[in-house]
Amino acid sequence: MLSGPCDAWYGGSDQFDSFNAYIQKVHNKWPNLPIWITEMGVTRTGAGSQFQALNFHCDFMYFVDSSRHVKRVAANETRSPI
Repeated sequence: MLSGPCDAWYGGSDQFDSFNAYIQKVHNKWPNLPIWITEMGVTRTGAGSQFQALNFHCDFMYFVDSSRHVKRVAANETRSPI
């Protein structure tokens, strides 16, 4: 049973600030509910290099591990093998 907003985010490896702003916007809309990110991934068109895609995923994991707002995460694979 879900008790908070669920959402998905896809973007380029250079769009971490956009992802962060999006999560903050969701939190501002539902400040008392935990956020579930049910899908997340770097898109093929915005993937950049393998290093950039890996760096985005590392930044993403650090962010969600330290976030008080994000309760659950399901990250999808990148299109570039790492």
